[in-house]
Amino acid sequence: MGNYTSETTLQDKAFQILDGLDVGDSTRSDYKSRIPLFLEYVGEHGFNKDSFLNFKRCLASRKDLSIPSKAKYLTVARVFLRELHRQGIAPVDVTVNVKSFHQSNRHKRFGLNQEEISLLLERLEGKPPSPENARLKAIIALLIFQGLRQIEIVRLDVEDIDLGRKTALILGKGRDDKEPIDLHPRTAHALGSYMDYCEIRSGALFVSWSNNSLNHRLTTKSLREIVKGFLKELQIVNTTHGFRNFYTTKLIQHFSNDLLTVQKYTRHRSVETLQVYNDNISRRDTLPKYYEAFNLN
Repeated sequence: MGNYTSETTLQDKAFQILDGLDVGDSTRSDYKSRIPLFLEYVGEHGFNKDSFLNFKRCLASRKDLSIPSKAKYLTVARVFLRELHRQGIAPVDVTVNVKSFHQSNRHKRFGLNQEEISLLLERLEGKPPSPENARLKAIIALLIFQGLRQIEIVRLDVEDIDLGRKTALILGKGRDDKEPIDLHPRTAHALGSYMDYCEIRSGALFVSWSNNSLNHRLTTKSLREIVKGFLKELQIVNTTHGFRNFYTTKLIQHFSNDLLTVQKYTRHRSVETLQVYNDNISRRDTLPKYYEAFNLN
């Protein structure tokens, strides 16, 4: 893996390599959070032509990691090693012929259901006026009525919002340019109320109010903590991503499985991804008949 001075650690050098990749900031941050596991493995076992394969076997034997997590760690190691080879630092590409982890296409977690969403909206409506509640209402509206991803919400600037036309410009996952979306009237109202109440006129739409990062753009971690706190208050066991699952499922049902139309609103790159949602809906709808089929008494 090369020789490094005490001033330049293996992790420092790896981060330099990752800094040179043509990827988005969020992707690069994710790579940097995961590459230390591979570096730790190399530090303990050395580096040779089978290091990547053996790292995969090591991941496979771990019971504390899910298959998706194992796949992400393996992918980051693969990207890193291929870049080493591209730059001529590694003489051969040791990732060749090593397969990724096979993952099921089925969603293992379900989104929020209609009853939970109704409870959530009812509780929001009853909250007293405050900056925190105005921000919470705006965030929840973007999750429920727009199905935005967490990274898309924290990337929003005030200048991206056009309340008159009820539109917003979204910098989507893995995108280089912003794309327009139509705002649901309830989203537009929540955003307008939030910006007026908190007197937000320019810059990041959502900023931190904590002492450590006051007025800095809200992070996805902070966003999750805000939403998690509200869900816990209502005793709803789910995640921030569960809102996007609800949004997508709701549209598929409303548009009678017209996945091409749904794709325009969810902005999934592949219809195949939406088909997974469609299959889950179909399976739940036919479950009573499946039970009935074995009612042999």
